[in-house]
Amino acid sequence: MKTTPLKAIHQHCFNCIYDPKAGNGKKHEQTEACTSYKCALYDLRPITSAEKSRRNDEKIKEMSSAQLDAYKKSKAVKAAAFKRNITKPVESIKGGK
Repeated sequence: MKTTPLKAIHQHCFNCIYDPKAGNGKKHEQTEACTSYKCALYDLRPITSAEKSRRNDEKIKEMSSAQLDAYKKSKAVKAAAFKRNITKPVESIKGGK
């Protein structure tokens, strides 16, 4: 079984910080609260979707109007590509009809 870089990062953080007996929350909550700023993986540590959303909101607030326009255009392009991909008809398997 091959370990992906993301799984390796998660495993490192969970082995380093997670203590199920401490009562400080689940794995992701404890790794979000990590204060080991000198760790090479600090910026890559696993976080919850709520924290990702909060960080994204902060980035958007700091953008200039030109940056915000570019961000919105980029999101629209990605959303259109995603919509095209999910509406494509599935190709039939060779030999089966």
